[in-house]
Amino acid sequence: SAQIEKHDTRVVLNTNAVLGQRLLSMEKLSTIDGLLASLHTTQESTFHKQLGGSGIGKVMENLVALRDHGYDVVLNFSLGLYNRDDFDGVLKFSRRNRLPLKVIALVRSHEEPSSLQGDWVDPGWIDEKLDSFGAELMSSDTALGGYKSTYNIDGVIVELKNVARGSLRTNYCDGCEMNASCGEGIYGL
Repeated sequence: SAQIEKHDTRVVLNTNAVLGQRLLSMEKLSTIDGLLASLHTTQESTFHKQLGGSGIGKVMENLVALRDHGYDVVLNFSLGLYNRDDFDGVLKFSRRNRLPLKVIALVRSHEEPSSLQGDWVDPGWIDEKLDSFGAELMSSDTALGGYKSTYNIDGVIVELKNVARGSLRTNYCDGCEMNASCGEGIYGL
């Protein structure tokens, strides 16, 4: 941490929190403002099958402990058809532990089966799921990389970014060999 010169920046680590014990074994690093912690399931079997790891319970314990240790922890959930059944568990964990949640999802623009191709999440399904948790829509707008909606669930902020809408092109696209034919940017790959 002594090598990080922050100036007027906010330093946030993107982590899956498997190595959370390292951060917990020392004093809070003053140069790290927060953690964007991936949590794509709360089920041990899914964690093992999708990520090849074991110990999702320990990962979840570490997330709460890191928050209690002084870090600003925000959960990150990449929602797709492969893990949509795990969304309930992640929402419950987020709400129970008062941890904000960022959800990145490829959402079809409408519910017609002909709407785009690939692994898209049905927008009606997401609306129903959030409604079942009592989510209150606070704001919606276009943001870099997609359409962003912010919800409040019992005082916990849940941010849903729909990367099927909005501009997905970045500077990375300029050097990509698929640049001319893609049109969707890095998420289109």
